[in-house]
Amino acid sequence: MDVDTARRQAAEVLLKVQTGVDVQAERQAQRGSGSFEELANRYRDEYAKHKNKSWRQPDALIAKNLMPRWAKLQAASISRSDVKSALAAIESGSTAAQTLRAASAVFSWAIKEEIGGY
Repeated sequence: MDVDTARRQAAEVLLKVQTGVDVQAERQAQRGSGSFEELANRYRDEYAKHKNKSWRQPDALIAKNLMPRWAKLQAASISRSDVKSALAAIESGSTAAQTLRAASAVFSWAIKEEIGGY
């Protein structure tokens, strides 16, 4: 970002603050507006591909076992009962456990990065 762009953005933020807009709340709302599909893809692209050599297996488990159920759900709205229901639909116990670990990694990353209102 060049200096002029940074100054322009800073001026916009200051104007919002002066008019009473809660900029931080607005920013958090934008972060939390994504679907599970967007969050999982973002996790894969921004983190897993760079930090996990075996990222393809968890990505495939998420795509097969969770995306059909959760893709369009707001990521922050997914509850424990949603998780239990998704895992119960998986026949193999070991596959269910691996899928749970993959989903947990996505949500843990979102918490660490303060994405999605967690």
